[in-house]
Amino acid sequence: MIIRLAMALLALFANETALAERPAPSKMRLADETTLGRPEPFDLEHEPKRMAVKIAFAKGGALVVIRRDGAIERWRLKDRTMTLLSASSGAVGVSADGGMLAIAHDKGQIIRQSAIGATRKPIGRLDGIEHVATSDEGVVAVSSGDHLIRLPRTERDMETTLPVRNGLAMAPDGRYVAAATGRYVSGSGHRGVVEAYGIEPATKRIFEMEGTVLGMWQLHIVNGRLATTTQTDAKSGLIVWDLATGRPIFQRRGFESYWVRALSFDASGNRMLSGDERGWLRLWDVDADRLLLERREPMPVQSTAISEDRSLVAWGLWNATVKVARVTSASK
Repeated sequence: MIIRLAMALLALFANETALAERPAPSKMRLADETTLGRPEPFDLEHEPKRMAVKIAFAKGGALVVIRRDGAIERWRLKDRTMTLLSASSGAVGVSADGGMLAIAHDKGQIIRQSAIGATRKPIGRLDGIEHVATSDEGVVAVSSGDHLIRLPRTERDMETTLPVRNGLAMAPDGRYVAAATGRYVSGSGHRGVVEAYGIEPATKRIFEMEGTVLGMWQLHIVNGRLATTTQTDAKSGLIVWDLATGRPIFQRRGFESYWVRALSFDASGNRMLSGDERGWLRLWDVDADRLLLERREPMPVQSTAISEDRSLVAWGLWNATVKVARVTSASK
């Protein structure tokens, strides 16, 4: 799939004329842009080891950055200085508010760690952990890629319909956990669904769309809303469901990019920031069902984040840099 992605991206990035003809929205714009980290060489056939796969704004004017090689960094935005929090070689989850980390080391130990201070607490052991998620208060969910979601230090195990193949998400308040599950069958391709579980009271809801792969790269829960990425006929998209009713409240399809790799909510679940393999960064208003802003980067966008007050956005690129900018009205 990586080779196919590289060929597609090379062709798409070469076609500047067609992209320039797209009308750009004018409701919002980005200002005071800054770059964290130094650009590194990359190629489109391999996912870069130093790219930021998860980012989250944290209190105190900071940004938490989790890199593909397991490094966890905390950047102070005021002076762009970095503190290395961990050099984990396992799976890592970060809370929506950027304050809590859940780290599953390759030897099986699960650690809950503050992203602000040095507080670290072992909370269990499990071999082969592939996916980790945490709430703002440190409720942790893990999976080893099998049919179980486990909540360490509790008696709760949730059995999924399909293997937990593509990731976990935890609501900021710890009330919901969701899994991007699926399998690949030669000749028929990917089957991807999203399974959402209410913890108290216990509920289960399965989201599936015929002919569409769900949850391949991103999965988020905020304020009773579940957002993920979609792919239909080699074109990507986005969808947001209301967890209480199971109904979709926002949907976009038909992006020319093969995958939307980056997706994040603001604290209200209304603003949503996405980034795809063509380099398109898009800011959405979910309730108004409209696009507020878009811009194009010269490489894939791998991760995104929105600050709690919605004044800042951040996005991670394949050259290992992370950009931060202020969101303002286009009239300013």
